[in-house]
Amino acid sequence: MLPRNTWTKETCKETAKKYNRIIDWQNDYKGSYLAAYRKGWLQECTSHMETKERDNTNKFGRKVKWDLENCKKDAKLFNGRYEWQLSSSSAYYAARKNGWLDVCCKHMKPRK
Repeated sequence: MLPRNTWTKETCKETAKKYNRIIDWQNDYKGSYLAAYRKGWLQECTSHMETKERDNTNKFGRKVKWDLENCKKDAKLFNGRYEWQLSSSSAYYAARKNGWLDVCCKHMKPRK
């Protein structure tokens, strides 16, 4: 894993190339994914991957029920609410609809 701020477009593309799903890349190389997200390289890094960034299915293809625990687990993959909303909208909206946003997002830093 590279230290923060050392991810280049090339290193992000190299790490992303190892995966067919964005969520797997996010889980294994969070820094690389976040660098690509922040610098606008996501489309280029993930063009070979499945088209859906996130959905509510698990690794066995079964639907995930977005209960409080699953929403909290999903939210921990992200540093901010907006990032979570963009990357995992079904979990984000389930948390919003059920009044769990503050609980799920308590680890996140507020936007400046």
